[in-house]
Amino acid sequence: MRNDYDPVFPVWVKVRYGGIEQPMGSPIFREGSCAGCHGERPGPDSPGPVTFAPAGVAFPPGCP
Repeated sequence: MRNDYDPVFPVWVKVRYGGIEQPMGSPIFREGSCAGCHGERPGPDSPGPVTFAPAGVAFPPGCP
């Protein structure tokens, strides 16, 4: 597999879906993959998963 993605850090990102945009609150300094930092559970090395939904969506207990 060829990887042409060679970012110059820091990188600022945002998620866009259905006309809604949500920028990430801080820049990326170390990973080229969202999953490299956003693991299944929050902890010292991960802020937790990325969750994106339109306003008014009810999340299950334990989700932000």
